[in-house]
Amino acid sequence: MARRRKHAHTTPEMTGDELMRRRARRQRRKGEWRKAAVTLRRLAGESGEARHWVQLGAALRRARREGPALDALKQGMYLHKRSGALQRARVVAQMILELDPADSGAYRMSLGA
Repeated sequence: MARRRKHAHTTPEMTGDELMRRRARRQRRKGEWRKAAVTLRRLAGESGEARHWVQLGAALRRARREGPALDALKQGMYLHKRSGALQRARVVAQMILELDPADSGAYRMSLGA
């Protein structure tokens, strides 16, 4: 008898990162912000990609964890800036300023500095 996969939308070839991305997306869709933050924290730590840090910051913000959200967003802004994605870094700076209007680094970045 053939074994059935647990979820029809997963394949054996999927990487751990892809599975975590899907899990986080599903958790966010359900409004499970703390669970999504746990998944995204692991994903951001393993991948080091700016977009995962920004997604983590957004999930933490929705989970009402503003301090850790700021830290994650700042890391995402730094990584976008370092990679040359300045427009993305500016967008993240605006997100940071919504949480902390006194953040001078985000303010400078939002102005294009």
